[in-house]
This record gives sequence, structure tokens and C-alpha cells, in this order.
Amino acid sequence: MGNPVRPADLDQTVLDEGRQRRLTTPAGRQLAETVLDPGRVRPDAGVALEWPDDGLPEPLAQRYELIRRLDLPGSQGELYLVRVRADNTDAVIKRVDSGRQLDPDLLAYLLTPEEYTVRYLESGPGFEVMVHVPGVDLRQHRQTNLPGFGFAELESIVRQLTAALKSLHREGFVHRDVKPANIMIRRAGTVRVTLADFGIADRPSRQERADDAAVGSASISAPTSRIANSELPESASASVTSARVAGST
Repeated sequence: MGNPVRPADLDQTVLDEGRQRRLTTPAGRQLAETVLDPGRVRPDAGVALEWPDDGLPEPLAQRYELIRRLDLPGSQGELYLVRVRADNTDAVIKRVDSGRQLDPDLLAYLLTPEEYTVRYLESGPGFEVMVHVPGVDLRQHRQTNLPGFGFAELESIVRQLTAALKSLHREGFVHRDVKPANIMIRRAGTVRVTLADFGIADRPSRQERADDAAVGSASISAPTSRIANSELPESASASVTSARVAGST
């Protein structure tokens, strides 16, 4: 089979003879961007991006249109509301200053739609892209709705959040930063919950690495998570270790 001729002004991948594009936009327009097969990555994957003072790095700007920066207190990174150029949907890009990358198995899980978990679109060194979830986070809701939730709504919130965590734990990961700012709330007849921000999620066996000593939100962390065993009496150290083991079952 000969190589297809590529016109000079073509802005999308030329398909081999007999192949067709997999997706179209809601308006029926073909996507101007290649859809990746499972297990494949973009050529710029794994390369640290250079962020300009105002805007997105060029590789991300090719795929996403910047709408505005999101000013959300408590976020462990800069957040940008963007529009996906391929299908005109909204997404959120999080810039992670540490350059930390998600575990590949965790990313594969987050790329798959889950009922109570935000879906990721991609992740790379120093950034994460997730679907934009409409509504407000639980922290904002508490500040603007003084009456709070009724008992039935609270029960529903706990049930949905528990389902999200159980699903994550079955995959072998823990979130490590479950807090009101990472719980999205929206009302569509009934209250709906979406667990977000998996930037510091990890496997339990890797939680106590030296470089992770200060991760999470100190104001809501368990006291034992901020106390190294070496700082405790031997009996207390054993108790903390036992509690961790018991809590993992």
C-alpha cells in the first residue's frame, strides 16, 4: 500500500486507505484530532512541559482552549477551565508544581467512566486533565447554604462517597486527600456526588515514602498520619502500626 498524499494545509492525520475516523462531534463534524487506541500515548507524553506566564503550554494549547483560571482555595495546584477542541466539551487542567505523575494503573482506572468519580482525560509530568463537573464543592456549599442538608440528603452523600472509595480501593489505591473541597455536589432533582482530585492517590504500600511526608491536607488529616513512628514510645508505635494494618482490611 502506498503512502497517502498529505496536502500542505491539512490539519489532521491522513488515514490509510479503507480506514475511517472513530468519533464525530455532536454536530456531526469529524474530529480534527486523532483518537488514541487503548494503551497508546501521545508523542509528547512523558516530557515535562514549559508553562508560559499566561496561558497553557503549546502541546496542551493544541488540544484545549483556555477559558479562564479557576481560583479555588485549598487546591494543591493551579486550575484552568478549558474547552476540549476535539468535541467542544469543558474540562479542567490542573498544574501540579511537583511534577508528580499518576500511577499508570490508577490513570487507566480514572480514564474509565465511574458513576461517582471524576473522569480523567489524560495526565503527564506536572499536569492532569479531567472532565469538568458542574456544581460546587462541598466546602463552597457549606459556606453558602447555612441550613445545610437534610438527613436524607446526608445519607445519600455518604452512600455515594462510600461507593466511590470502595471502587477505588478495589483497584488497590487510596485517595489520601478526601476533603470537602474535593467532593463535588450538584443537584439534578436529587443530590449527586463526584469525588475529584486524585493527584496524590497511591497504593497503600507506598504511602509512607520519605518524599510524601507532607502530602494531604494537614487540617483534616488524622493525627497519627503526621507523627512518625520513631517519635512515639515503642508501645504507641506498635499501636499505630496495628491500627494501620487493621484499617487496611
